[in-house]
Amino acid sequence: MTFPSWWALTLIACSLFAGCGLTQTVTDGTVSITKSIFYKKIKTLHLDFTPRTAINADGAQTPLATMVRVYQLRDRKAVDAADYQTLLRRADTVLKDDVLASKALLVMPNGSVTLNMPMDEDAQFVAVVGLFARTGPLSLKASEGPVEMQAQNASLQLFAEKKLMLSSAGDILFVGKKRITLIGGGSYLKLEAGKVEYGTTAMYLRRVKRTMAAGAASIPVKASTGGGICLSCLMKAAMNGDTFVIRGES
Repeated sequence: MTFPSWWALTLIACSLFAGCGLTQTVTDGTVSITKSIFYKKIKTLHLDFTPRTAINADGAQTPLATMVRVYQLRDRKAVDAADYQTLLRRADTVLKDDVLASKALLVMPNGSVTLNMPMDEDAQFVAVVGLFARTGPLSLKASEGPVEMQAQNASLQLFAEKKLMLSSAGDILFVGKKRITLIGGGSYLKLEAGKVEYGTTAMYLRRVKRTMAAGAASIPVKASTGGGICLSCLMKAAMNGDTFVIRGES
C-alpha cells in the first residue's frame, strides 16, 4: 500500500504539574499554611528530540526527516478526542480553544533538536505530536467494539498496487444510496434503483446448479397449427417468462 509522506504520528499528552514534586516554603509568616505548599512552577519548557533512524525510513531504507509539533494546552479533552488525521490536517482548528502556544520543529536524520520555549502560566498540559513516514506493514485491530472509517465531507478511497482483500466471518453488506458499480478486467456490474446492468467485452459464462426465475402468473402463447411442439423450448420459455410461439408450415 502507498501512504502519504507524513502519515503516522505519536501523541503524548502529559500534565506538567502532577508528579513534578512538592516544595514547601515560607515567604510570609502571615500566609496561610495551605498556601505555603505549592507545585514547582515551570517557566521554560525544555525538550530534546533525537529520532531513531530505523523508525522513519522510506522503502529503500533511506532515513527521512521527522516533523514534531509541540502544543501548550489549557485542557486536554479536545486533543484526546481527536484522531491522527485530524491532528495532522486540522490541528489548528480543532485545538484553537485550548492552545496557548505552539511550535513546529523539523528533525533531520541522525540529528537532534533542542526546544526551549517560554511556558504559559495557564498551560496545564503539553501535547507532543510526531509525524513520520510510514512505508511498512500497517495493522489496525480492535479487540472490542466496532471500527468505523468515515469521510463525512469528501470521498474515501482504498487503493492497493497488488491485492486488496475484504473478508468477514459473517455477512458483508455493500450499501449505495444511488448505485453500486463493480468493475474488473473490462467487465462491470451496475446496481441502481429498478435496474441491474452487466456487460463484458468478451464472453459471458454462467455456471449454476439450478436456476429459478419468477414470471407472470400466465404466459401468453400465440399458437399456430401444424408441426410438433418442442417441449424443452416450452419449459425454457415458461421459466424465463418469455412468449412461446408455435410455428407451422404454410
